[in-house]
Amino acid sequence: MGKAKILFLFHMHQPYYVDIAEGKAIMPWVRLHGIKGYYDIPYLIDKLKNTKITVNLVPSLIEQINLYSEGKISDLYLDLTLKDPALMSDNEKLFLIDNFFSVNFKNFIEPNSNYKRLFELRGDSDDLDELRKRLSYFTNSDLRDLQALFNLSWFGFAARREFKELKTLFEKQGNYSIEDIRLIVDIQFKVLKRIIPLYRKLLKEGKIEISISPYFHPILPLIIDSDIGKISLPDKPFPPKFSYPEHARMHVTEGIRLFEEVFGEKPYGMWPSEGSVSDDALELISDCGLKWIATDEEILKKSGFGNRHKFEFLYKPYSFRDKLSCFFRDREISDKIGFVYYNFKVDDAVKDFLAHIEKIYNFNKDKGVIVPVIFDGENPWEFYPDLAVNFLFSLFEGIEGSNFAETSTFYQVVESFRGERLESIWPGSWINANFAIWIGHHEMNTAWSYLGRTAAFFEEKSKGFEDEVLLEKAKKELMVAEGSDWFWWYGDDFKVKGQEKFDLLFLKHLSNVYRFLGEEVPVFLKTPIKKPTSLPKPKMPVSLISPDIDGEITNFFEWNGAGEFTPQGKGGAMFEGETPVEKIMFGQDLKNIYFLIALRDKVESIKLFLQDKNFFCLNFPLTQGVFKVPLSISKGRDFENTEFFAKVGVDKVVEIEINGDVFNFEGRDTLKFALSVMGMKETRIPEFGFFETGITFPPFERFLINF
Repeated sequence: MGKAKILFLFHMHQPYYVDIAEGKAIMPWVRLHGIKGYYDIPYLIDKLKNTKITVNLVPSLIEQINLYSEGKISDLYLDLTLKDPALMSDNEKLFLIDNFFSVNFKNFIEPNSNYKRLFELRGDSDDLDELRKRLSYFTNSDLRDLQALFNLSWFGFAARREFKELKTLFEKQGNYSIEDIRLIVDIQFKVLKRIIPLYRKLLKEGKIEISISPYFHPILPLIIDSDIGKISLPDKPFPPKFSYPEHARMHVTEGIRLFEEVFGEKPYGMWPSEGSVSDDALELISDCGLKWIATDEEILKKSGFGNRHKFEFLYKPYSFRDKLSCFFRDREISDKIGFVYYNFKVDDAVKDFLAHIEKIYNFNKDKGVIVPVIFDGENPWEFYPDLAVNFLFSLFEGIEGSNFAETSTFYQVVESFRGERLESIWPGSWINANFAIWIGHHEMNTAWSYLGRTAAFFEEKSKGFEDEVLLEKAKKELMVAEGSDWFWWYGDDFKVKGQEKFDLLFLKHLSNVYRFLGEEVPVFLKTPIKKPTSLPKPKMPVSLISPDIDGEITNFFEWNGAGEFTPQGKGGAMFEGETPVEKIMFGQDLKNIYFLIALRDKVESIKLFLQDKNFFCLNFPLTQGVFKVPLSISKGRDFENTEFFAKVGVDKVVEIEINGDVFNFEGRDTLKFALSVMGMKETRIPEFGFFETGITFPPFERFLINF
């Protein structure tokens, strides 16, 4: 029957980081992986003679690569790479020392004496207050070196071979100039512009097959019917049913459309997001014209093959209801490439891989052998010495030189092998053959509930909506929010620095659906689902106050003893510059509560949100004088005026007085607040959620609460 056919699938995926409303990528990982794995892999295949692989490109990733290569988007990391540290604010410098060490320490920081020195200046704390103290250790020259070394470290082996200037820049190690940094960025964009044309060339030559996933990487079975997850998770709580099969179809058809637009032909196959499958999902994929899918071996076991040794059933294709070919990854050998072989010597790793394949071949050689090897195509390589260039070349050359194995693409097998009929497939993903990473935890269920409420709003509001441009933007935001990545970071499975950013992005995408359709963003989307790992806290009030509401600090004692919060530009990935709010103070006497807002920039209007057991809003334009403003209460998506009014004074500062009878406190409850300021853009403090004030009535009970 010939040699064993090894079907390599390199899965390339990043979340959709583009803020559609802002036209900017929130995170840099598409750009940085672009100059490494996304270019390295096709470059490698182009250099080999007889190796064929499949690369799975998620359509939303293709879109983002094109946006970068066409100069249509930037990201904050790139903006601050190109900014002279001498012109930076302290918050921008803080961003650099907080984020520009995000590379593999062993392979990139430790071997470079200057990069290691800079890391030692920074220390290993992620506490922003501690990092702020260490800013003084860094000279502007140090920060330029940090800009250069971080961006240089992300170049893969292909770019390092193709651009000789990089060798000189790497050898320099320090004392980088502004011109050096501009050259580094210029080379980055030259690489980004080469990615898609190289894939197109290899596809035309037949050296690769390119498959896709649904457009924004949703868990397709859960979009079709979220209750399908109950089959594999019978004991988990579930959110209200989410069922939008037409959305699932749109993710598939839009992915096919983009692929055809970029590559001039239709794709044959699909790696469903996270290998997630169900009968309904496979019927939909087949109905859209695709010929094959792939998922994990555990799915096949649970589909009726669990009582047999995998050598007897795994290494061949199957046909779902004679409509769609199905392949199942060899988990052991796939995971070794992703998580194990970088600890081996190259020769030992290649020998181990080939021994595994030969063992499978010897058991099945009379029947024909198909070995799907499917893994993350972008993230493992930074853990390998020399970015895996020696391992990958040696691996493929070893296969080419063997007498029992050869590489092939999935569709070549579909054309030449008749698959065994598979009547039904177990609903699950490549992770434990269930959907527990994306549903069943209270945070995930809350996210699904919010997604469902927003989807229902979109379906109703879109009827008869006349502005096609805004309607299309709102639809895209909803599709982005249906992606799997946001749900991945909810729950207790993964703990990494900054994961609350994904919560913020998810809620922002949902909020934009309302904004594009001309509606006020509902209150439930203004509170985080996942608590931030390091939410700053205000200072609590220490005594009662009774200020005059006139827009001025009349004397030192007027606000003495009040609570206080001083906003700072955030040093994490969501930093967007200095906030227009300089300081917020708050407190109470026996009758009223008080707020003072000091501004550093001119703003148009202010919204003060207050929470006890209800949500209240005080919304007023910033006009000079003393005036009354009605206090409104949340009623679903809207706010309705109450009988209560606040007294507002606007002059050098903004002062606010609200009667305490408005609020209802029980037990240890205290008043919470958030502030939204509208200037050149909307600024919310905090970004999501509410701050505690310690304010309660009667006021003396506050001092019994342990803050």
